[in-house]
Amino acid sequence: MSIKITLQIVSNLISEQFPQYADLPIKAVEFSGIDNRTFRLGNEMLIRLPSAE
Repeated sequence: MSIKITLQIVSNLISEQFPQYADLPIKAVEFSGIDNRTFRLGNEMLIRLPSAE
């Protein structure tokens, strides 16, 4: 079973932990795994979060 990670959760985490990047767009990368989720942050960075319980 995996944890549902939403765009809003990712946005909140970035705003809280990396406020200098809070204005960059966040876009989900197509689901392709069972133990993590990946999001694009701006044009040059990726966010990878574990999604397994």
